Amino acid sequence: MIEVEDIKELLGYADMRSLKTFCEANHIPLLRLGRKIYTIAKFLQVIVFTQLKINYPGAEEAMRTIEYDNPEFTEFIQTSLNPPKKTREKFNLKAKNSPAVEKLLKKLN
Repeated sequence: MIEVEDIKELLGYADMRSLKTFCEANHIPLLRLGRKIYTIAKFLQVIVFTQLKINYPGAEEAMRTIEYDNPEFTEFIQTSLNPPKKTREKFNLKAKNSPAVEKLLKKLN
């Protein structure tokens, strides 16, 4: 589980209402435990995975490698995260993720 306050900061939302709207639109459940609100990290991983599939051709293999922490795929991930310039131009890939995306990916792992 991950605290919703952390997600709010990572996704750049200013208030809780906007974040709740985002969660409802993306079918992410919110759980109130005491005074804090949480969600299950796997639901956020689905959103991240969907965005990766849209923007990144090797998303399925990358997510499988990250999920199972398989050392055999370490080289694949390194190659996938730094594709050749031609691939980058063909799929219009950015050189690196924004700091907010990096924070979110770090939290999900």
